[in-house]
Amino acid sequence: MAVAAAAATLIMPATTAATASETRVVGAQGVYYYTGSDVRARAWGDCRDGWTCFFTEYDGGGAMWRVPSCGRHVVPAAFNDQLTSGWNRTPTTIDLYLNSNFTGFMGGVPGHWQGQLAPSDNDRTSSVDARC
Repeated sequence: MAVAAAAATLIMPATTAATASETRVVGAQGVYYYTGSDVRARAWGDCRDGWTCFFTEYDGGGAMWRVPSCGRHVVPAAFNDQLTSGWNRTPTTIDLYLNSNFTGFMGGVPGHWQGQLAPSDNDRTSSVDARC
């Protein structure tokens, strides 16, 4: 199985307060960044049914990128070579690629999968293909 790891820099984010101790920053291209207490639970919780989400840290921590739709997508710049964990809440397999031109196939994340990317795929994904 393939998928890559995380740390994100967001450009021109909009900040919305979740609670007194948590903040969710929403950036361009479906990128969310979490700070404060219990960020992992909040990030996992924000990955809705029918979405595929990748995270920059283990167990749904750090920043979250939501795959926008079926088809091929270049990973946003803030996530390039940064994916570490994921949750595929669709029946669709998501193929992971080493390069941004959809070459260097690393493997697929099956539908309804949640967990850590394989160590060989961590921090290496540059593009994905949602095979809907």
